[in-house]
Amino acid sequence: MKRYTPDCSMHMSHEIAYMRETPEGGYVEYQDHLAVKTQRDNLATRVTKLELVLQGLPQEALDGGWTAKGICCEYASKLETQVKELDVSETKLILERDEAEIALADMYEAATGHRPEWSNFFGFTEAIDEVAEIAAGWGRGEDE
Repeated sequence: MKRYTPDCSMHMSHEIAYMRETPEGGYVEYQDHLAVKTQRDNLATRVTKLELVLQGLPQEALDGGWTAKGICCEYASKLETQVKELDVSETKLILERDEAEIALADMYEAATGHRPEWSNFFGFTEAIDEVAEIAAGWGRGEDE
């Protein structure tokens, strides 16, 4: 498909617009304009998709330092390492939560004489508030 570059020339008081051929081709017929535009839009969509694929890869991979197989293996091992780290972190967080729940239940039992029954309506905040009220009563010399 031939392309054109619009150009213009000034003569005295008249402006003349004309088309001249470019090194890449010549004129584009009006009816061919839609095909050129569609081709351009398709290429832009493909470039956008390829950019999304490349996100997250290190610059070394983009500069050509990796092969497709190397990218796949190293990226996969990096993801595996991250998953293992997250798993360890999650396990640690669960243990800390369980220890805090046991400590809170022990505190509640020491103050009220019975273990808390956790539910959607009675959680950690409610237990702490109840123990705080009991402790405030002890400070005033009240017995409950």
